[in-house]
Amino acid sequence: MNRYLSVAGLGIALLSCLFFSTACGTHNYTSGPANPSPSPTPTVSGPTASPTAAATLTPTATPSSTCTQFTDTFGSAASLNNYNYYAWGASTAAALSYQVASGELQVAPASGSVYSWALATNGAFNQSLGDYTAQADFKLDTAAQGIFGLAFRSNGPVSECYTFEWNGLDGEWMIEKECASGSYYYPACNTGNPYMLGTWVHLMVTASGGTFNAWETPESAPGVASGATVQVFTNVTDSVVCAGGSSALTAAYTSGDPGIRAYNIVAGNILHIQNFTVGCH
Repeated sequence: MNRYLSVAGLGIALLSCLFFSTACGTHNYTSGPANPSPSPTPTVSGPTASPTAAATLTPTATPSSTCTQFTDTFGSAASLNNYNYYAWGASTAAALSYQVASGELQVAPASGSVYSWALATNGAFNQSLGDYTAQADFKLDTAAQGIFGLAFRSNGPVSECYTFEWNGLDGEWMIEKECASGSYYYPACNTGNPYMLGTWVHLMVTASGGTFNAWETPESAPGVASGATVQVFTNVTDSVVCAGGSSALTAAYTSGDPGIRAYNIVAGNILHIQNFTVGCH
């Protein structure tokens, strides 16, 4: 391959990055699309970009007229301030055993079990948005099974959200809808490609209009794929599909916070999270 990009080629790459915010995040798993509805590729009429412009691009939060992208690499304890914490009511990071260590967000209870959500603040990501992609790397240690995943379209104060999750208590992937404190149902479930405790996995979910799509990629380390990306759920809608819920169908959520779910994380076990990224589309 030619080691030197043409000016026009780089212009296309830069414009593509600006048009598709999820492509500019920490991960780019080419074996699974980041958006279930492909958009047309922008064209460039001439070499209008300079190669030095690439140095100005960054994967951190970047406001635009319609969208923000939020990336948290958990570089310090200050990252804890990017989230509001809930456990069937407002709580705190300390009360729910959240900490930042070694470039990770960790849920590490010293006693008991943690049932929680960490939802991005409005300052981190605009809570009025509803069409976006959320993704992160997860690892749950081997002491016990639990539930972990990506919350989206969440309203923490009233305990409402969707979650794309690994439900180790039931041994399956799920999209779960929390309707209120203690009330929920499952729009989708899938027992294929089960998660193995003690390993890293990259999870990604997109919400677009009334449909949700979700993928998982096994990893040898955060951001390092060790297998093919699998689309776990395709064009899921808000409906009661799987057994085990406690609520009838309720009105669909159209906007709200992205975040992390950590449920039944027991003392002696640690849930590790890295590279949490959200971008709208």
